[in-house]
Amino acid sequence: MTIDEDLDRELTARYGLGGKSRFLNDTARRELARLKMLELLDRWDAEDGGIPDEIVEEVRRLPRPR
Repeated sequence: MTIDEDLDRELTARYGLGGKSRFLNDTARRELARLKMLELLDRWDAEDGGIPDEIVEEVRRLPRPR
């Protein structure tokens, strides 16, 4: 695996060598989970016609983690 040099330098400066690996692993896990969720939502949309607008709006009003 290769990372762009500028990105590698910034990650190393910010997190150190061990922290960089941990950051990349955590980020990749979150992104894969997000992609799996989007795929699941797409499948539900295709099978059941989508999520009702009132539920979408309710979810949008929920506080977001920081």
